[in-house]
Amino acid sequence: MNSQLNYISKVIKHAMAKNVEKGNLKVGDRVNRKRPITAFGWAIKERLAAKNMDQREFCELHGIPPSRLAEMITGTRKSVRYRKKVEQLLGLDRQHEKQAK
Repeated sequence: MNSQLNYISKVIKHAMAKNVEKGNLKVGDRVNRKRPITAFGWAIKERLAAKNMDQREFCELHGIPPSRLAEMITGTRKSVRYRKKVEQLLGLDRQHEKQAK
């Protein structure tokens, strides 16, 4: 639990810093999450953080609609077509699903 909180903190700081640099956010802006992140979503975020990429950059580079990736991360939509592509590009296996159960 503690390591997951540390990871969350790092990802949020990284994302906030990138958005501040790009002018999308101002220092002090609040970012609220309405839906929880699934185990698959955390696996995606970990791989993107390791590659120093945010979701938007990844989607633009690989032709994936940003909304589809966001839906995969929160589990609101299966997006089978794009899920297979994301798994392949990020080197994810099905092990994250077993951890969630």
